[in-house]
Amino acid sequence: MRRALLLVLLAALLVSVAAAAQPYTTAHFELYDLAGAGQSYLQSLGSELESAYSALAGGGVRLAPPCSGPRYTVYVKSMSAGEGGYVSWQYSYDSSGRITSSCVRFINFSSKLSGSTLKKTVYHEMVHVAQAAYFSYHGVVQAYPWYVEASAEGVAGRLTGVCTWENNFYSASLFSRNPYGYSDGDAEAYSYSAFFNWLLASYSVSDALSRTLSSSTVQNGWLNEAYTSYLLSIAKGQVLCGKTCTPTRQSIYLSSGDWSTVVSLDGLSAVYYAVQLTSSGIVEIRVEGASLRSNLKLNEPFEVQNTTLFLALVNPSANSISARLTVSALPMLSVELSGGVYDAVKGVLSVDLRVTYALKPVSGSVRVNGTEYQAADGLVSASFSGVGWGSYSLVVEYGGYSRTVRVNVAQPSFSAVTRSPLYLSPSGYGSLVLQASNSGEVSISAELLFEPQAVDGAEILKLASSSVALTIPPSASQRVEVPFTAGKLAEGEVLVKLRSASGEAVVAKFRVVPVELLVSEAAHTFPGGLTRVKLFVPQLNAFFEASFTGLSGDAVARYDTYAIGRVPVQLPPLSATVSAEPKLVAPSWALLRLSVALRAAGACPAYPVTYSASVIVNATALGSASFKCGEQVKVEGDFNATQTSMRATLVVSNQWVAEVSLTPPRILLEPSGWLITDQEVTVNVSVSVRGPYAYYILGRVFENSTEHFTFSAEAGSRGLEVDAGFSRQFLQVPAVKLSVEAPDVVLAPGALTVKVVVESEAAIAANLTVKLNGSVVASLSVRKNGTHAYTSALQLQPPAPVLYRVEVGSWFANSSALVYYVEAAGVRVEAPVFLLVGMPANVTVEVYAKPPLPLPVSVNVEVGGKRWAVILRGNSSLLVESPASPSVAVLEARLLNHTSKARVSWDLLNLNVEGAIGSQDGVPILPSGPLRGSAAFSNGTRAAAKVLVNGVEAYTPPVLGRVELNLTATYLGVRNSTVITVYVVPEGEYLTAADLVKRLREGSVFERLLREAVRTGGWSEVAVYTAAYTAAKARADSLDPLGYVALAILEKGASEGNPALAGFAESLVKHGLVVYATLLVVCAAVVLVKVRKRRA
Repeated sequence: MRRALLLVLLAALLVSVAAAAQPYTTAHFELYDLAGAGQSYLQSLGSELESAYSALAGGGVRLAPPCSGPRYTVYVKSMSAGEGGYVSWQYSYDSSGRITSSCVRFINFSSKLSGSTLKKTVYHEMVHVAQAAYFSYHGVVQAYPWYVEASAEGVAGRLTGVCTWENNFYSASLFSRNPYGYSDGDAEAYSYSAFFNWLLASYSVSDALSRTLSSSTVQNGWLNEAYTSYLLSIAKGQVLCGKTCTPTRQSIYLSSGDWSTVVSLDGLSAVYYAVQLTSSGIVEIRVEGASLRSNLKLNEPFEVQNTTLFLALVNPSANSISARLTVSALPMLSVELSGGVYDAVKGVLSVDLRVTYALKPVSGSVRVNGTEYQAADGLVSASFSGVGWGSYSLVVEYGGYSRTVRVNVAQPSFSAVTRSPLYLSPSGYGSLVLQASNSGEVSISAELLFEPQAVDGAEILKLASSSVALTIPPSASQRVEVPFTAGKLAEGEVLVKLRSASGEAVVAKFRVVPVELLVSEAAHTFPGGLTRVKLFVPQLNAFFEASFTGLSGDAVARYDTYAIGRVPVQLPPLSATVSAEPKLVAPSWALLRLSVALRAAGACPAYPVTYSASVIVNATALGSASFKCGEQVKVEGDFNATQTSMRATLVVSNQWVAEVSLTPPRILLEPSGWLITDQEVTVNVSVSVRGPYAYYILGRVFENSTEHFTFSAEAGSRGLEVDAGFSRQFLQVPAVKLSVEAPDVVLAPGALTVKVVVESEAAIAANLTVKLNGSVVASLSVRKNGTHAYTSALQLQPPAPVLYRVEVGSWFANSSALVYYVEAAGVRVEAPVFLLVGMPANVTVEVYAKPPLPLPVSVNVEVGGKRWAVILRGNSSLLVESPASPSVAVLEARLLNHTSKARVSWDLLNLNVEGAIGSQDGVPILPSGPLRGSAAFSNGTRAAAKVLVNGVEAYTPPVLGRVELNLTATYLGVRNSTVITVYVVPEGEYLTAADLVKRLREGSVFERLLREAVRTGGWSEVAVYTAAYTAAKARADSLDPLGYVALAILEKGASEGNPALAGFAESLVKHGLVVYATLLVVCAAVVLVKVRKRRA
């Protein structure tokens, strides 16, 4: 039975737990009833949560998300009285404390909320959800300052219109406390929600939360400034949810005069006053001792129109302060003495008054002591005559108001700065000095009169001026000085009087007592040149010290503001004799034994004179001495002098100069035992020094002695410079000759043998580095003693066929050789087969090797019987110059056991003109018409080259006679050109004339005519003969006897240059029938005559 009862109870418990675990769900929240509040309560709570969510999210406020799931978890619980809700959030932050993410774990609500309390509590907690989205720094959240709860409550009140804690801000007078004094959920923190209620009138919820929670420190500068403005704004009160709240005010009742108190304020707090005035007027609020802010003007008067002022004083700093507050009621008419001058001689008072009405400068008519004056911008100037010393009242009237100003015109007081009596000798001089003081409120313009007593008609003092005008500002002093010199040497007085409108008043007296001035003794300090003189005044039984620079000057006995007198003093100068003996001489200094003898040069005065001399040689003290005038003293000591070029210049006390000549030493260096190592080079040196003194050289003292040294220099040095101070000597490291011998070409894969020879007079204990193409492949240890050469052979195995630079060396010597390590397959020489004379032959040598390196190839060249050889890199070219005449070159290239040959032939290319029909004096004769050129080699073989005559292939000369032709031709890429002179003739005319010349004797006139025609192109004279010749020859060729006769006549005429015979011969041929007919007639007549004679 008992077991069954337990099972029933357990089942009932499970059912109740299961029912409680079922949440009430809204769009953004899951609500769990853990207090039995009931479904209706959950629905009301859920509705308010969604309302708050929409109000915030819809207003642009960010909300921290739920830590898990899409909805916020809300628990309804039984809470203690006064608790309404709670938000649990969590966040992450980095090493700087900056919060990087945040979320809401759950939200708790009391099960006993209802109405407006429920609504505001929900909005309050939802603002906490929003705050989590704006948290910036862990330190601020951990401190939980006042503004966390204040902002949540203030935002909730502003959004819901429900004010609860806000009113407590005024009832608890929290404005007088520092809000940073509350944190961690203090009840007072909620009351500062009144501030956030005011803040949201100017800022959105999002902006207010962002600015409030973005600070990296608890003290938020922006928030503090905003809170200060808030405290100033509530001086007249604040409306919270329709109700006006006002801060507690202290009352100030002010009728006239001042009201003052000490104000003590906490940080970021305020105090409020209600100032009650009897009437409108001028008020000034002064704060001294601290910087406070107010809603009213501070430290500056201002006009008020009503009788009640609400005054707020706010401490904007975070620290407590104390200050004095003074509130003053000021008159409407204000008058101040701005300045003024009282002319004591004329008795005129001039004043400047500053007049304001209702805090504004007055301009216009103002009455002063019944007299009307014009004010400009608040300034009134007035003058009054017949004024004496004393206090005067000035009544100023304006706008129905009057103000009285008292002006104090005080007689200045005078005090003698110069003491009386004055003790003066005939050479006395100085100044009478008084101090004038003005205790009044205006400047004093006055005149002082100085009246020295006269004795026997002469004044006892000669003053620079007998009167002095002075102006003394108010509440100030002025120094008056009047220079003087001694006058009549007698006892008497000097009166000082103040001149004013009321007369002259004696303000000071000075008594004068005559004395005499004597020199008691003198002392001169050297160097520096200061002379001190002791002066004696018998009447005073007193001594006075005087000094001047130099040996002569005035010794002045100064007393108070004047000099009793002056006495001229002349002391004899000093002379010095300097002697020096060298003891130890170094390159730049010398130790000398110095002696300086000092004495006074000249007659000594009647009074005692003492000289105190410090002997300073080249700015170094040697010694000092004191002596009387007429004595001599010596100052001696060892002195280290700087010397240059074996001369030491001694400047004694900047007055005397002595030159000391030094003898340089003779220094001999004898090196021996050179040793060269990897790190350095060393040498043993014997140093011998000779000279008249002891010498300090190389850190040792030499007295005609020899010392042994070992010197060294770091690797890389080519010698040692031994600086003996007096001279520098360079010891040359013996040269090291390093040679590397290797064959030019080595066939792979054979070994490379390198011979290394080291020669030097120095001993060598070093290592030589062996490199192939910059890579270290071996090290050669050289141990060489004496002067014999060191020789070594190295066997190197190059890794692959390539050009190798074999380098052997160290810092003291280097040598290298180039070796072609190859697999050679052959060599080939290529050259042009034919070239014109003058064209160089470009010979190319190709090497067939692996790798294709530019191997050295021996090339033998034979041209025109001359032979020579050159070394040419493979796959490169050689330029063989052309011989001067046609020739053949034979070239042979040799690489190891491979050879190749080539031949080059050179020939000339001659340019000429075709078709010459003769020559005259070596000049070709060409027929008129187109002229063409031709090219041929030296053996006459025609060359296949186009020849241009004056730029064209066929050139027709425009004239007969002498013509110059420019022949050009390009052959084998070479342009040839030449200029020739020719004679151009009519071909038929010339050939006919030439044929005629052949029939004539040598040197005929016709031959000369023909030569001239060929040269000049004038053929008219020649044509006379050629025409007759052509006709006669044609007759003769046909066996016409008349033709032979004509030829004979023509030849005679041509030989003699008789054109008439030529014309006759031509006529004879031309009229042959007539001639023959005539001959027949003649012959018939002769026959007839002979027949008749026979018959007879």
